[in-house]
Amino acid sequence: MPALTIAIPTYNRNDALKNTIELLLPQLEPAVCVKVFDNCSDVAAADTLRAYAQANVTVVRNEVNVGMSGNFIKCFEQCESEWLWVLGDDDLPAPNAVETILGYTRAYPDVVFIKFDSNLSEYEEYNVEDVVSVGQEQLIENMKSFGNFLFLSSGVYRVSSITESIKNAYYFAATYAPQVALVLDYTRTHHNSKTLYSRHSIVEWKKPVQEQKWNDALLNKSLPDLVFLVASDSVRSVFLRKMAVCHAYNYISGADTFKSYVHANEKERYNLAADYFSSHSFVTWAGRWHRASTLFSFFKVSALMLLCESRLANKLMKSIIPFNKMDRSIYNKFLYSVKDTRL
Repeated sequence: MPALTIAIPTYNRNDALKNTIELLLPQLEPAVCVKVFDNCSDVAAADTLRAYAQANVTVVRNEVNVGMSGNFIKCFEQCESEWLWVLGDDDLPAPNAVETILGYTRAYPDVVFIKFDSNLSEYEEYNVEDVVSVGQEQLIENMKSFGNFLFLSSGVYRVSSITESIKNAYYFAATYAPQVALVLDYTRTHHNSKTLYSRHSIVEWKKPVQEQKWNDALLNKSLPDLVFLVASDSVRSVFLRKMAVCHAYNYISGADTFKSYVHANEKERYNLAADYFSSHSFVTWAGRWHRASTLFSFFKVSALMLLCESRLANKLMKSIIPFNKMDRSIYNKFLYSVKDTRL
C-alpha cells in the first residue's frame, strides 16, 4: 500500500494536466502513486497521458460528468493510502513537494489535515511558522488566509480518519468546497483532533486565463453555507469575517440591488428581492451583526421596491437612475452550472 496518493481531478484541460504530470514524475517513488480522475473530458485524459503510463500512475474515467464537487469527493473515496494530496490539474507542484509532504506526515503522524502555505492570496497573511491546532475553534482562530484554506492543492489529508465525514462533503457539495466541509465537520465532531498549518509551500498557484477563471459570484453565493459546520456562534462569526476578506457574501448592497431592480423585468425582480433579503438575513445571523440596523435597511429597500410596482413611478425612476450593468444572473447561482469551465 502506498504512503501517499496524489489525486488529480480534471475536466477538459488536458494540456495543463500533461504539464502537471511531467512536473510530478521526477518526484515519484515507490511509496507514492498518482491517480487522475477524469470527469468525462471530451478527449480522454488516458489518451493524453498514454506516453507517461507507468505502474504508479493510473487514470480513472467517470462514465458521466459528476460535477466538480463530485469529482473531488471521488478522490477521497477511491484513495487506498494513508495520506492524500488532491492537486488541481493546472496547479504547479513545487520541485520538492512530495519530499516535503512525506517529511511532514512522518513528523506529525497524529494530525488529520495539513494545510501548506501558498502564493494564492496577495492581501492575506502568510504562515511564518508551523502551527498545530486542536479542535475546530483553534483551526479557525489560527487561520491566516481563508483563500489559502479554500485552495484545493495546498491541502493534505489523513484519509483513514477524515473520510468519516464524507457524508457532509456530499451534503455541502453545492459550496464547491467539499474538501473544506470534510475538515470542518471532522474537527467539529472530534474535539481533540489535530490539524497543522505549515510555513512551507508545495504548489505554485498559477493565475488562470480569463475563460477558466473562477466565477466570484458563484463562490460568494455558495461558500458561506460552510458556516453551518462551525459549532460555536462566536467562532462562526470569526470564520465568516475571515471568509469575507476574499469572498464577501453581502457584497451586493441594498442600493445596488435597487438600481438593478428598477430596470429589471418581473422574473428578475423576484430573484433580486429574494436573494437580497435571504442573503442579508443569513449574514446577520451568521456574523452576529446588529439586527436593528438590518431591519431598518430592509424597510428602506422594501419601500423603494414597492414604489417600482407603480408604472408611473417606475418610469420616472428609470429616467433618473442609470442602468446598472451588473450581471443580474448572479442572483441565481445555478445559471452558472452550464457555463463554468471548472464544472
